[in-house]
Amino acid sequence: MAANTAAKLNTEQSGGIYYVSFFSALKASALSSLAQIYSGLISSFSGVKDALGNESTFTRKYDEITELTGISAPSISRFNRDLKALGYMRKDGQSTYVFDHGKVGGRKWHCPLEVLSREFEMTDDDGNTFTKRLTPSTCKVYALIYTKRSVYQTYKEIADELGIDPDTVAAAMDYLRWAKLIGFPKSNVARNGSQKNRIYLRKGWRWFKLEKQFRKRLRAQEPDAESAAETRELYYAGLRAKADKKAAKARNKAFKCLDYKALTAEMGSVRSMYFKARDLTEKQALNKRLTVLDARLNEVLTGIGLSSAQLGSKYYVKCTCCNDTGYTPEGTACDCYERRRSRGSPPKRDKRTTKGIE
Repeated sequence: MAANTAAKLNTEQSGGIYYVSFFSALKASALSSLAQIYSGLISSFSGVKDALGNESTFTRKYDEITELTGISAPSISRFNRDLKALGYMRKDGQSTYVFDHGKVGGRKWHCPLEVLSREFEMTDDDGNTFTKRLTPSTCKVYALIYTKRSVYQTYKEIADELGIDPDTVAAAMDYLRWAKLIGFPKSNVARNGSQKNRIYLRKGWRWFKLEKQFRKRLRAQEPDAESAAETRELYYAGLRAKADKKAAKARNKAFKCLDYKALTAEMGSVRSMYFKARDLTEKQALNKRLTVLDARLNEVLTGIGLSSAQLGSKYYVKCTCCNDTGYTPEGTACDCYERRRSRGSPPKRDKRTTKGIE
């Protein structure tokens, strides 16, 4: 599920279905699986900026978070301190938290919050029936499968991807299978965890139905022409602003290098001499000098982990057909915005908030 779709579903009155997103990069941190679930909740509702630059925030009382996730208040307080110490989260006001998405990159795994908070009726391989809530590590395994929709991996490969123990993955697979959240072909059920297993999602659960209904409602929405045009323009303006910001960051990094700064100044001087020169021989000599300087400049950029293309905003555009302008060189409207909207992930015009989603 796309991150924007998950976030939009969080604002729907859908009977308690809320999606959280986990950053795969957090597996290398000192955070426990339970702390990563909490950080996923915070990150799903805060720190995302819309086209106007408004930043969403997370405002919840501890008892509300406990009701949603089952995490105790002391644990929540400890996780807040840990996330702030690691630089992943900051406080915005008295009781509002913001997750810093810029400091955590990489892939994301999405999971319905209901999976984390409810108790499942399970029947083990011996026919024993019992009720159990999934552990945080088991929820992480389900989030991986839920995001991919199906996997064909060994338990060790899954464990390495999630940053947990292979035995924990094996136990999680059993509990997820007993809860009928996932399925195995009969030929794979008894396989050793060191062999590849075909694992797929069972889609009889209500959050799949609600997700499908949400996408249908989204496709059925027909905004008025003026509102649609404004939203479309804000979307592209946001993309261009983001590209400009990344290019400016790359240029700032380059100009902190003294060699790059000196070479840039020298190239400017030589280029000025080239345009003023009237003699053909002199112009050829200056052109060769510019070529040498340009090669040295690229070597310096490579040494600091950059390329000349990264210094321009065009390098960071999302759509190379329209360069994030919304229009192709022929003057026709680009369909990249409509393609994204049809996937259920339209850009939001208003500030996202978590208020009123009980």
